[in-house]
Amino acid sequence: FLGVPNAVWAVGGLLVLLVFGFRGLFSKQGRGLGILATGTYLAVLASAILAFTSVFLIRSFCILCTTLAGLNIILAVLASLAVRRFGRGFGALFRSDLTFLFKRPAGLTMVGLAAITTVALMVYYPAYWKGPVHAGPGILNHGFDAQKHAWIGAKQPLLTIDEYTDFQCPFCRITHAMIRKVI
Repeated sequence: FLGVPNAVWAVGGLLVLLVFGFRGLFSKQGRGLGILATGTYLAVLASAILAFTSVFLIRSFCILCTTLAGLNIILAVLASLAVRRFGRGFGALFRSDLTFLFKRPAGLTMVGLAAITTVALMVYYPAYWKGPVHAGPGILNHGFDAQKHAWIGAKQPLLTIDEYTDFQCPFCRITHAMIRKVI
């Protein structure tokens, strides 16, 4: 998203939620819990979108993504319970948090640092995924099997290696190059 890996956004977002969570935990007015709850609800929405993409478009199942989605749901439930504890309602706490952020020097400083960090990530984050991608099988035998899966190497191999990879990931590219040498 915006040229920065989703995992980096997730870590940054979780750190922000951690700050607001601790602030709400130690605040008598529950300040910070409105933004904490909003952030966790957005994290659950993002997890749902990524889960849909993973299952229905990519047709894969990632245990790490599933774990993160589960943690996001747990955090959203805990944030909702914390908001209820103050009895003012989610909307009132959220408006109070926004007022704090945009009308006080400490809040404006936090917003400014978040904006600067976001711009810095977009400009300076190394695009390690934009490396050269292997164009194809080259001179090796290749084709498609009965299930329409691509194969490279011997038509009747003694050993079959099923490779599931993301050619934009630098580590997957390295592994792919190593497998090609073996073939």
